[in-house]
Amino acid sequence: MRPRLSFPFAVLLVLSACRARPPENLDLLPFHIAIKPVVHSPSYELERASTPVDDPAFRIEIDLAHLSESIRGGLDRQGCSKATLLSPPAEGWTEDARQWWIEEARRLRADLLLECELDYSPSIAGSLNGEKFVLNLPVFLLGGPFCYFVNDRRYEVNGELHCRLYDLNPVFRDPSALSRRSEIMLETIHIQPIELDFADRAGKSVPRYALSLLVPPGFLADETEAVLARMHEEICGRLAQDLVAALRENRRQLITAPGIAAFHLDPSPDAHRAQERADGTLDVSAKVLLHLNQGSDELYESVVLAGEQRHAIPFDSPALAGSGDSSSERRYSLHAMLPQSAVRSGMIQLWLYDSSMARNSRSYTLRLRPAAVSPPSNPASRD
Repeated sequence: MRPRLSFPFAVLLVLSACRARPPENLDLLPFHIAIKPVVHSPSYELERASTPVDDPAFRIEIDLAHLSESIRGGLDRQGCSKATLLSPPAEGWTEDARQWWIEEARRLRADLLLECELDYSPSIAGSLNGEKFVLNLPVFLLGGPFCYFVNDRRYEVNGELHCRLYDLNPVFRDPSALSRRSEIMLETIHIQPIELDFADRAGKSVPRYALSLLVPPGFLADETEAVLARMHEEICGRLAQDLVAALRENRRQLITAPGIAAFHLDPSPDAHRAQERADGTLDVSAKVLLHLNQGSDELYESVVLAGEQRHAIPFDSPALAGSGDSSSERRYSLHAMLPQSAVRSGMIQLWLYDSSMARNSRSYTLRLRPAAVSPPSNPASRD
């Protein structure tokens, strides 16, 4: 006889499946992104447009340092080769704050600079979560703890994260270029509604769990410290996830950045590689596109920085992207085997330069791929 699942257990399995996330495509953006700490930039319009709330005292304060670290962690894990949160200007710094950020990014060898401003109203609008609350009632009537894990309440905070991403190559040459001249992405990310279950809201309060044996959990623990703590964690985490998703969706735009220079890495994920080999050396290869008639007619050189080491790598002879002399692109490729000492840094920075008088440049950072591990030989197979 085939075993049958009880109804509450089946509900738990469904909820677990709903919370599972599909695996991420981890083709990281080839950049080291320096991140300015998030600042609060409130607007009267957003506060006025907020949803009316029953309890004005039930408010949330978002820790900007925590949000900044959430963004750094999200980018570093799933967004780009490396992400670094910049330190604020040192005490006694009297020059323009922009110069501090530029010098810090230069010291860290960053390729891009991320600037975020958070605009939000601290008021929270909470309500029953409609269908899920109704679907949870039969589970409550059956008894048991399964009704504690249904997101039967919904909370809304009106807010936006305004993000600007700058390419630092023109900025390093001219600090005044930290403006729209070097901006390669502008994105606004909205704070999404948060759904919480009773276990999230009640925390470790025994009286609340006791009362939930008589009253449906959706009516209980709607405004608690546990709600604020959970909401804060969810808001910071989701803003970071949505920002990472926006960067990945704009992968081609960020790598090519036609407003910065007339050349760039081939944006295909398999077109650039820094692969550690079994013998400990480093295999570096990349394809580069140059768009003609845009101020550059030839690439001059490429340089790889690995830790304190500098390696000049010549380009192979370029090839026209199309047939005949009417092609508007030239395709370059580079390939080099670097010594074992280059592997210790864990990543490399690739600089590209053209032959123009301005010596335009682009930089990219590649995280090293570990050497492939050969499967152990089976002694039995030799017999």
